[in-house]
Amino acid sequence: MTASPSCDAVKETYTGQILPLPDAVRIRRYSAEFANGTATLTAADGTGNKVPLGGVDGYAYPGRALMTLKGNALTIVVPPEDGGGYIVNSPTCAGGDYWWEVLDRTPGRNQVFESCGTWTGTIQDSGRIEGTIYGTFAYYFGQGPNWTADLFCRATDHRFTLVKQ
Repeated sequence: MTASPSCDAVKETYTGQILPLPDAVRIRRYSAEFANGTATLTAADGTGNKVPLGGVDGYAYPGRALMTLKGNALTIVVPPEDGGGYIVNSPTCAGGDYWWEVLDRTPGRNQVFESCGTWTGTIQDSGRIEGTIYGTFAYYFGQGPNWTADLFCRATDHRFTLVKQ
């Protein structure tokens, strides 16, 4: 997953300072296992984080399949599907309900990555899937729930690539 180029300049929630998303959040790599409309992504950064995708939602969109394949088009929804959230007019996710990864728990360096939105990709003849994520990449730093930095980058052009191994 690669954050949109617009993430080079993101307004920090508390200070209003313009900052880039950290590299650990701008590009995320995972190994993935897909089966029967679900997937598990395992972070390749040594954190051991596992992110479930797909399945049938029982919370935000009850009964709706969150991963669909129609022809060569793959769609994955990580609620909220528009990359917005429970804070009106703010580019936030749902507060860790679906995708919330702790990157560092060292005292004074608590860091978290969150993502939400809709992935839309096309399966190539090689089996490779490439597409965009219309949603939010979020980075939190500090001692949760007392975060000292919140960076949210909501965009229509985050990218993802899935390569069959």
